[in-house]
Amino acid sequence: MGGSDVDDIFSQLEKTYSLLKARDISIELDGLTLDIVGVVCASRLGEIIYGVNTGFGGSADLRPKELKELQHTLTRELTYGVLPPASRDHKPNSANDDQPLYGFDFQRENTLESQYIPWSWVRAAIVVRLNSLIKRCSAVRPVVVESLQNLLTFDIVPMTPLRGSISASGDLNPLAYISGMMQGKSTIRVLSKDREELYADTALRNAGLKPISLEAKEGLALVNGTAMSAGAGALATYDANHLAALAQVLTAMSVEALNGTTESFHPFLSENRPHPGQIHIECNSATDNPLIDHQGRALHGGNFQAKAVTSAMEKTRQAMQAIGRMLFAQCVELINPATSRGLPPNLVAEEPSTSGIFKAIDLHVAALQSELGFLSAPVNHVQTAEMGNQALNSLALISARYTHASINVLTELAAAHLLSLCQALDLRRMTSQFLDSCRPHFFLAISQAIQAQPGTTNHSLLSSELGEILWQQMKTAFSNSTHMDDDERFKHIAETLRSPFMTYKNLHCFSNPLATFNQFSVISEELLLDHWRQQREFYLVHGEATESLGAGTRQMYTFVRKTLDIPFLSTRKIATPHLEDGENRLAPSLGSYTGVLYRALRDGTLLPCLKQIFSGAGAENT
Repeated sequence: MGGSDVDDIFSQLEKTYSLLKARDISIELDGLTLDIVGVVCASRLGEIIYGVNTGFGGSADLRPKELKELQHTLTRELTYGVLPPASRDHKPNSANDDQPLYGFDFQRENTLESQYIPWSWVRAAIVVRLNSLIKRCSAVRPVVVESLQNLLTFDIVPMTPLRGSISASGDLNPLAYISGMMQGKSTIRVLSKDREELYADTALRNAGLKPISLEAKEGLALVNGTAMSAGAGALATYDANHLAALAQVLTAMSVEALNGTTESFHPFLSENRPHPGQIHIECNSATDNPLIDHQGRALHGGNFQAKAVTSAMEKTRQAMQAIGRMLFAQCVELINPATSRGLPPNLVAEEPSTSGIFKAIDLHVAALQSELGFLSAPVNHVQTAEMGNQALNSLALISARYTHASINVLTELAAAHLLSLCQALDLRRMTSQFLDSCRPHFFLAISQAIQAQPGTTNHSLLSSELGEILWQQMKTAFSNSTHMDDDERFKHIAETLRSPFMTYKNLHCFSNPLATFNQFSVISEELLLDHWRQQREFYLVHGEATESLGAGTRQMYTFVRKTLDIPFLSTRKIATPHLEDGENRLAPSLGSYTGVLYRALRDGTLLPCLKQIFSGAGAENT
């Protein structure tokens, strides 16, 4: 990412964090300046302050006489999507039987995918539609704008079908449910947080609100626009930007965990290949049809075509796949001992033959990256619809839906990678502490072996010079033998010291070099093995890597280990506990730790940490 992209993302982080910290989130709409952060905060967190006589579509040649009723008909007939069953729905004759229809309860076979649009997406659509209507070119009365605002203020959000919009003459189907909610239609269900079954008529009455009665053009102004696509697209863009920022942090951590070089991140490289950074435009557009200008003329221009949103969403999904491919490559490089530069296979903290703990993460990220590849394909399966009138369909809401799916998948991949990175950083620290504590004892063992042989001269020179040669060989052998269990490993390491010992340039100073080496080999094998096991056991209980980490990596590591309380993982941390009947205590799995990270990335818990990292990086570059 170029500097301007990072600046844009950092600005988003700053603005969002400031709004959250203020705890008084209100977004002022003027039809011109609504940005992505505004949509996000208003739909997920805050509140809003806001400073026709023909048929429709392919039936535009008809001339209905009841203009007011026509607006109600429009809303009523566009609420055609499939939602979960409820008490006011039509029921077939067999619905009262004890057995499900056809003898099989298909609900048990459903995946976790919902049949309705998420709460925040619907609120985002209301925000965008409000911002469009107050441009004063949609021919609606102030009461319509106030009614939309009340849905946000009182959090009365309609349950809106996930599928069914082609985003051509706007998102007709989902926006019709918002329109029906404003009218208090007894057929429109509320998306209740406590899952209580509640309908529009009751919800408005409970809130002390009156349903509105639509006049000419107002029903069309509510349903004929790109608000649902643009709102969902704005949320997707926001989340994707944060993942892009997170990916930079994870990449820096990967370089550190893999003992890599920072040369490829030199500012000169990005300065000479800049990448300057449509959803923002769409959120501030009037997208119904026709529009009414200030002279009262009805202008038909097809602003409801949401191809700009489709294009932005497709590019976002492709970016999510590219970021995923990068994180996937980093993660598998950590887990594979052939590429990890001294990390154990599968990032195990114990004997490699008894644990393969992060092999599961290897499988997990491979599956996720494959899914990202599938989701990156464009949504271009356009079908002619509505009596041939909808011949060119943007499918923007479908594209936005799959972009959100892509974001969820990439977030899961990033969570798995972050878990792996912290594991790798702890393994590095555990190794460095072992080497630091063992080094003086290693040199002492060499000195004792040399002094034990009568007739050997230049003890001090031999101990320091040969000691350094053997120490470097020991570190290389230690790094190259991570796939071995302890007993085999340290026997192998001790044996690899034979060649540099026997080819030492001052070997003639030894009275009996072979006897000296054999004595040292026995001592060093036992010494190294004991020190390693003691250090590993200590680190599994008390270890912490913060002192050895760079500033940004340290902040992210601390967030994982302290804020989220995710430990350095070993078999004992995920072993299945033996619980008595009715006993309720923690029994975490590898997936549950990944799940904690996933939720922290999705719900904003990570935001302060990410902001702090980027703030520190910005300060260092000034």
